[in-house]
Amino acid sequence: MLRGELVHDYPSRLLCKDGSIKDVIVLSNRHLDLKRFLYARCFVRDVTELVRLQTLLTSTIEKLAQKDRLRQRSMNRAYPPLTFGHQTILLEERSAEPK
Repeated sequence: MLRGELVHDYPSRLLCKDGSIKDVIVLSNRHLDLKRFLYARCFVRDVTELVRLQTLLTSTIEKLAQKDRLRQRSMNRAYPPLTFGHQTILLEERSAEPK
């Protein structure tokens, strides 16, 4: 702030009086008078719900990826690769619906 930089969308956490914690982003800048620092103004936006949903989405994606890896491993055990000479053929699960 002393060098004239703008603080834009800086993530932070605030402790509320009731003991809860809020995720916020901060926007702050300063006001000068003849190159002398007078005051700073600061805007704080509550993004707690957005952070919660992003965390939920990330964990859901990771769970689905883990299930897919497990499915692939079980498919590899059920249908081991076929080897003909120097070629390896992997059998894949086929869907019931035609493409």
